[in-house]
Order: sequence, then C-alpha cells, then structure tokens
Amino acid sequence: MKGGAAVFLAAVQDEARRLATRPWDAFVAFGLPLILLAVIAAMLAAGVIRQAPVAVVDQDNSAFSRAAIRNMEASPGVRVAHAPATVDEAVALMRRGEVYSIAHFPSGFSEGAFRRPEQVTVSFNGAFQTVGALSALGQSSAIASAAAPRLEERARQMGLPATALEPPAVQVSIIGNPQLSFELFLGGLLAPGVLHLLAACSAVLAVGRLMQGGSFKAFKAQAGGRTTAALIGTLIPHFVIFTLWGLAWIGWLCGIRGWGVAGSLPLLMLGVVALMAVSVALSALLVALLGDVDMAFSGTAIYSGAAIAFSNGTLPLDHGPRFARFWSDILPYTHYLRLQTGQMVTGAAPDGAWRDLTILSVVTVIALILAAVLIGLRARRAPKAEALAFPLPEQGVGAAFIATFRNLPRARPVSSLLILAVVLYAFYYPAAYAGQAATGLPVAVVTPTQSALTRALVEDLNASHAVEVAAVIPSTAEASDLMRRGVVDGVVILPDRFESDLARGAPSGVAVWLNGGYLVRVTSVGKAVAAAAAHVAETRLEGLPQAARAAKLAPTLKQESLFNPTEGYGDYAVPA
Repeated sequence: MKGGAAVFLAAVQDEARRLATRPWDAFVAFGLPLILLAVIAAMLAAGVIRQAPVAVVDQDNSAFSRAAIRNMEASPGVRVAHAPATVDEAVALMRRGEVYSIAHFPSGFSEGAFRRPEQVTVSFNGAFQTVGALSALGQSSAIASAAAPRLEERARQMGLPATALEPPAVQVSIIGNPQLSFELFLGGLLAPGVLHLLAACSAVLAVGRLMQGGSFKAFKAQAGGRTTAALIGTLIPHFVIFTLWGLAWIGWLCGIRGWGVAGSLPLLMLGVVALMAVSVALSALLVALLGDVDMAFSGTAIYSGAAIAFSNGTLPLDHGPRFARFWSDILPYTHYLRLQTGQMVTGAAPDGAWRDLTILSVVTVIALILAAVLIGLRARRAPKAEALAFPLPEQGVGAAFIATFRNLPRARPVSSLLILAVVLYAFYYPAAYAGQAATGLPVAVVTPTQSALTRALVEDLNASHAVEVAAVIPSTAEASDLMRRGVVDGVVILPDRFESDLARGAPSGVAVWLNGGYLVRVTSVGKAVAAAAAHVAETRLEGLPQAARAAKLAPTLKQESLFNPTEGYGDYAVPA
C-alpha cells in the first residue's frame, strides 16, 4: 500500500498531466484566464473617463452661456459633441447613445440671471450611471466656474464684498485613488472575482472526474484508501495555477501599470493565496456534498458567480436587505476584497488583513475536512447508472422542437440550467442591489470645538439619507485611522475658526477625505457633505439680508437623471 506522501505526489502529477494534455482542461486553466484578464486590462487601460460626449442646448446665446461652453470644451472630462436647437433633439441624441449628458440654457436666461432666480438644467443618462453622472459633473463645474465672475460683479453692484456670497469651499481628497481611476477600482474588483470563479469551476471539473455515478468507490481503490491525500493532490495544480494568475494580475496592476501597493505586499499576496485555496476547497465540498457535477457547477455559479455583486465593493450593503448582508458576510470573496482594498489602495493596518486571512484559512480547512468525510461516505456506495434520457423523433423539426420541451423535466442537467438556474438567479442576483442607493454610510467629523454651527452641520449630515455621523473627534490622525480600518467611509474636517470666518463673510474651507477604494461611496458621501455645507452657509446668510438676497440670485443648477429617475443602482446595474 502506498504511503500518503506517495499518493499525494502521484495525484499532483496525474492532474498536472491532464491539464497539460487535455485541450479543454488546459483552456480553462491557461487560455480562458489569459483572455479574460487581457480583456479587462484593455478595457480599463484608459483609467479615467475623458472626453465623454455631451450636448449643449443654448437657447440663450449670451456671453454667460458661451463662457460656460468654453469651460466645457476646456475640461478634460467632457467634449461638446453636439449643439442641438431643442431639448427634444438632445434627448433623441442621448437615446441613440451619442451623448451622456445635456446642459440646457433657456431662452432669456441671461436677462434675468443674477437679478432674479434662474435655473440651468443638466440632464444625464441614468441608464449609464457612472459615465452619465461624471459627464453631468463636468458640465455643472464648467457652468459654476462661468457664474463665479458674474456673481462677484453683481455683489459689487450691491455694495457687498464678493466673499460674503461664498459658501464654505469643500476640498475633497480621495485617499488611495486620487485620480478616481476606474482601472484601479474595477481592475482590483473584477479580475480577482473572475479568477475566483474560474478556479472554482476548474476544481469542480477535477474533483468531478474522480466520481462515477455519485460514488468515489473507484477513486478510493485507486488511491489505496488514502482519499484525503489524493484529493488534496488533485486540487494542488489548480490552486497553484490560479494563484499564479492572481499574483500576475497584482504585478500587472500595481507594478507595470504603476498603481503601487499602499500597505503590505506580502499580506496582499497571502490574500491571493487564501482566496484560491478556499475556491478549490469549496468546489471539492460541493461535488462531495451534491454527488452531481452539474449541480456542483450550479452551486459554484451561485456563490462565486455573483460574488462581486455581494462583495460590498459596488453598492454598499451596510443598510441593505438582511439576506444581502448575511450572504455578503459568508462569501469568501467579500473578505478577500476587504483585505485587498485595505492593503493595495488605502494602506490599512495589518490587523484587519490578518483577521480576513484567518477567516479564509479556517473556511478552507473546514471545507477540505468535510469534503474528505463526504468522499469517504460516498466511497462506500456503488456507482449509479448514468444515462441522459432525451429521446427525440427521427423526423420533423416541429416534432423535435415539441419533444425537446417535453423532455426538459426529465433531463435534470438541462432543466436545472435552463429553468431552475434562471428563475433562482432572477431573484437572487438583484437582491444585492435591492437597496438601490447607498444609505447610512458612516463618516467622522473632526472639529476642534463644539459650536452651534458645527452641531448644525452634524445634524444636517445625519438628516441626509446617504450618510450618518459615526464619530465626532478632535484629531485628524484618529479619523484617518478609522477610515483606513474601514470603520468610516469618509472624514469631514472643520477648521479652527470655521464659524467666525463664515460670520465675517470669508468662510474657511471644509476638508473631506474619502476612501478611494469604493468609488460608489465616494460619490454618495461627497454629495451629502457638499449639500450639508451649503445648507449651513445658507442658514448663516439668513442673518445678512442683502447677502442672502444676492446669493439667491445666483443661477441655480439642477441635475436630473433621465431613464433612471431615482438614480437607483439596481436599476442601472441589474439590466447591465
């Protein structure tokens, strides 16, 4: 009888030989990862969205509207591709996908601007939420820049210093991803998730080969009774290959592309090792538990195919449906992504990474133990006869078509794929996005003094749907630590003389730090903080009647989402 080491080495050699000689196995292990990683790399190579096509409906034809258009043309983020005469024509362009946002200057706008309230509308394509919102932001910034000198001129005419009309400036700093690069964000999110799925499927294929008719009896005899050693030996080549793919992607993204590693490279590499280990271990468990390769593939698709959606890396699930939060917590990819974001992007302390590594390692060991036990139990059974009963008539296309549907319930692999999987996935996958929008994102407020104005800002933040104040502290160092550890998603820093400067008409800036590892959260937190700061300024100006009146005469910007009026992330992501 062979020893455990000999059985292990023989299993490693046999599986490596299969991967090298069987075309389809080799394609899953080598060809498919290369193709998918190359596609992801090429798709995200631009990094940030630049020169997004937009439209301007200038029915005013004024100096102000022309200045705003010049600012748009000078912006790196947008490109004025069309100037239709009417809003209807512009919306038609958006429906055809030729523009992502529309700025509308109504007729007679310049005659009333800065003398009575006027409004410029910027509409964006909510069906393409990311590029649409960024395009609208680029157009809105250009319009605001064009309005600033006109507002100062109006202030002088009213005998007011221009600073009296300024709200507190909000200076946003993105920690870990200051360029808001989609290459860093999506490259770090998608590629490991794809490799996680491929590793799991490749391992299902390998362990499924060891089973005959739901039994591992022949496998046990071939391994001389040492099924655990043979099982681990069979999984090792898949684990090694996909670990190397994961490390190669880290090398590409952080090394060749130059994004670097903000935290610990060894911990990041250990995270890749742990992710691939748990992927192949869970595949072995699914095959041994279900006793059916087709069902094991379905189970793999359920837990790893939607892992990205439930990873908390896209739409935050902190206040999402209970099922979505529970499922996110038990999926291994959630723990890996948290480790990766902390070490690759934000430079988090090692203790959180070690906690996630421990969780992944424990799950791997438990999965292997359970798989070994179940394989031992199935090794006692005699193999079942395997036959796919799918009779079709020899003549007639119509008859064969009807017979196919009649046979579906009897052909479990086909029915589970075409009916059960589709129905379950239709309810399962959207659960990750049922919350639609990011809500209750935790932020910290740093303020040296507790004044009425700072308390008002905290109340405004808490009143917003998007964020809630988790801590009010005096130290920026403590706030930075909270964000790097993932306790808060943003930090709002109020300067020493915030209230007194605002009262004398020269408001100090408000600094905002945001976690660049999660771009959806960046948008939500940034909007909430800017709105709260503007509301505090407006409240303060109520005590200065002339300043308040002049400020209200500044042209207002209204952003609206077309084709997705609620700006729901689920309405955007699920159809995609």
